[in-house]
Amino acid sequence: MKNGEREGAKGFKIENLQKNIEKYHPEYEMLLPRWLFFLDSYEGGFDYTQNPHYLFSHSRESAEDRAFRLRRVVYYNYCRSIVDLYISYIYKKEIVRESENVNYLNFLKDVDLKGNDIDTMMSRYIAPLSQVFGVVYVVVDMPQVKEQFNTSYDEKLLGIRPYISVVSPLNLIDWELDPFGRFRWVKLREKLSSNRSPFEEFKQQEYVYRIWTDDKWYLLDKEGNFLNQHGAEGEAHPLGVVPVVAVYNEKSMMHSLSGISALQDIAPCCQKIYNLASLLDEFLYKQCFSFLAWPGDVDVERLGVNNLATYDPEARTLPAYITPPTDPAKFIESQIEKNIEEIYRLARIKYIAVSSQAESGVARSIEFHDTNNILARKALSLQQAENEIAELFFRWIGEPNDVNIIYPREFNIRAVNEEIEESIKVMSLELSKTLNARIGKRLVKTILPSLSLSEEERIYKEIDERASGAEKQNL
Repeated sequence: MKNGEREGAKGFKIENLQKNIEKYHPEYEMLLPRWLFFLDSYEGGFDYTQNPHYLFSHSRESAEDRAFRLRRVVYYNYCRSIVDLYISYIYKKEIVRESENVNYLNFLKDVDLKGNDIDTMMSRYIAPLSQVFGVVYVVVDMPQVKEQFNTSYDEKLLGIRPYISVVSPLNLIDWELDPFGRFRWVKLREKLSSNRSPFEEFKQQEYVYRIWTDDKWYLLDKEGNFLNQHGAEGEAHPLGVVPVVAVYNEKSMMHSLSGISALQDIAPCCQKIYNLASLLDEFLYKQCFSFLAWPGDVDVERLGVNNLATYDPEARTLPAYITPPTDPAKFIESQIEKNIEEIYRLARIKYIAVSSQAESGVARSIEFHDTNNILARKALSLQQAENEIAELFFRWIGEPNDVNIIYPREFNIRAVNEEIEESIKVMSLELSKTLNARIGKRLVKTILPSLSLSEEERIYKEIDERASGAEKQNL
């Protein structure tokens, strides 16, 4: 190391850290436009329709016509409907979170120190954002206090405990991973809180940059000045890992950290529908009214040029109103319909308008199996994320992790009463006590999919005891 240079955590050169504070990871810069597109596609509304890049220009339209078309365009938000449907299925059933640790149970009631419980944070923020971006990050941190406490017991007395904050990939701007895919360090961009008084002018939003390593953290402004208490020495933490959890929709095989958005193939289809619907609107706007065909010259000033067409008076045909052809509009409508069908096919969700015929039981089973697998993978990813959050919580408080988190694996859209009815019919045949016990256990999973392991074992034991008791009576 050269004279005058200082080392930070794990040998990081402080001068390099300060010099590159506003530098971004190459993968971040490449994926940023996609993330913004996915976010706009999910949120929709004016953020989408006021972005001129999403509406394609027609080769024969003037700039004035395009501007007027942009004012009228409407975005049909299938992206939000599909993501929200996924999340509603996953969190429709109870999530099991078993723990005897009082601190952890209290943490679940207010995970962000803003009054949001774990179900609210997962279903309204973390899970939807992971679907939209492909990945979202959760930081598990401890509140900063001016006083130093000798023991964790002192912290508990004052209610100081870990909390989580959600970080979108838009604000995790640089990172480095080890050979096992774990963070060596991350750089987060955070909004600087404004202390503006009612008598001051509004100032442009400023940002600060927080660096997490596996044993320290730093806080710097955009000029590279340290804002944390111990400056270049950093603030020590006891975790031994970077306290950031990556919550994936699905991991990418091409990129080191980013995930695959649930909207990756759906959002472009929505944009295509958006453009087709605008063309259809333009067609109707300009040609929906019949126009008058008139022989020879007329008083154009009186009739106007938009509702009149003249023709050779020698043709000896009477004036008549002519209706524009509807074939172009019907063709555009058919293309819109095809893209809607494709959106639901990509989402593995039944599109009801495709067929009005009653489906066979086999067809329903195949369709459900495909959808269930997708939901099960998403649920497993969210379960893993919650387990990692819990692990970081217990590292912060210095206690062993005793949490058991179980997300549902079955999301059968078939009516439960149908399955119960079929099972009762089979059990009533009394073909086998063992068979009846197996069917009974399957029904338990169907009716109560989120049972804890202890409850499930107790119920299964009672079913087996009942079956063995029935066998003894028959002997």
